[in-house]
Amino acid sequence: MPWAEWSDPLRARRWWIAAVVGLAVLVAALLLVLRSPTFTATATAVVAVPSVAGRPGPSPGQVARSAVGLAATPSVRSAAADAAAVPAGRAGDVAVSASDGGIVAVVADGPSPPEASRLAGATATAVGEALARLDDEALRAELAPLEAQLADVTATLRATPFGDPVRGALEQRYAALADTIADRTAAPSPRLLPDGEPVVTTARSPLAEALLAALAVLVLAVVGGLVARGLGGEHRGRARRDRTLALARVEGPHAVLHPGDDVPAVLTRLYADVVRGRGAVLVLQLARPGARDLGRDLVEAARIVGDDLPHHDLTAGPAAAREDPTAPRVVSLRRPRADDTARALVHRDGVRAALVAVDTRRAVPARLADAVSVLDGLAVEVRGVVVWRGRFPRGQTPPIPPMGDARDGVTTRTADRPTSTGTPTAR
Repeated sequence: MPWAEWSDPLRARRWWIAAVVGLAVLVAALLLVLRSPTFTATATAVVAVPSVAGRPGPSPGQVARSAVGLAATPSVRSAAADAAAVPAGRAGDVAVSASDGGIVAVVADGPSPPEASRLAGATATAVGEALARLDDEALRAELAPLEAQLADVTATLRATPFGDPVRGALEQRYAALADTIADRTAAPSPRLLPDGEPVVTTARSPLAEALLAALAVLVLAVVGGLVARGLGGEHRGRARRDRTLALARVEGPHAVLHPGDDVPAVLTRLYADVVRGRGAVLVLQLARPGARDLGRDLVEAARIVGDDLPHHDLTAGPAAAREDPTAPRVVSLRRPRADDTARALVHRDGVRAALVAVDTRRAVPARLADAVSVLDGLAVEVRGVVVWRGRFPRGQTPPIPPMGDARDGVTTRTADRPTSTGTPTAR
């Protein structure tokens, strides 16, 4: 098949294809600009729990869970926001989690890698400092009664003279309290130790990704539909015309019309092949008088190729006598069938060539054969057939405006041009 038959439909729709692709590119570019990526920083810290005075301290999991609770306190959030130089509300969006092994993970989001990293690291540091303060407060609460006991023993020991039997017991009590306070104060407390620098990853918005995917599918579907329509349009149109012709059983010169077609444009080729330059032609349209007048559409087809033909509608009555009945002109006649009235009108007009127009609503071959038989009996040559798919539409074709007085040195004729009511004007 020639390449033109494939490329012409696409070339005819090139602006639609370009517009769809351009719009898709523009929307995609806007989405790419607006969907700024989210950077996620993860800072990890490990809980260190030493033994206190030979006694095991709390488990790392317990300390880590305490750290998670501290991360939600306003003081920790405020300290982290100040250290990271971000708004206070941003610190509230930080996620802190803990494992039974004593590992605390701090996850913070930010519009840039440095900001996300600063916020995650500052939150981990603030949690560690809050944990240290909490341990110091617990130590002070534990040492307060011991220090009070030590002060009482010291005062009693000072008041007890040397050689007093009670003094030995007081000295032992004093030494035990002093050792306990010294050991507890010197023992290291649980601490949250950073485990390297925060790790930053990039995350895209799921909504933006879904919009881009939907846009890509839409563009592919639209472009594919346009391409398929362009590549298959000619084949579908040819198949539709073939089905219509098979329904009407038409051979020889013909034109096939479907609802929505540009009727004068479709009739142009038939006019150029069998009507142009061959004298008067009758358009015998097997339809009710109120149907669309295809004779006027044939006159418009003639105008497309540069001819201006007089037109008369025999449906409204016979035409006035003419000096030359064979001069180029178009005569219309709309009758449901080729009956005696149609035979009389055609005989009186004297036209010797005709196009037969028929719709496909019912009994197309029989109606065509009957019309051709009547025209043959009147010595009228049937030069072609016009087939309308479905029923002829109602309504008159708009009046034909004049082309002018001359074209290429040949005087045009405007005599007998019908008015809007279908009545011919005077010569």
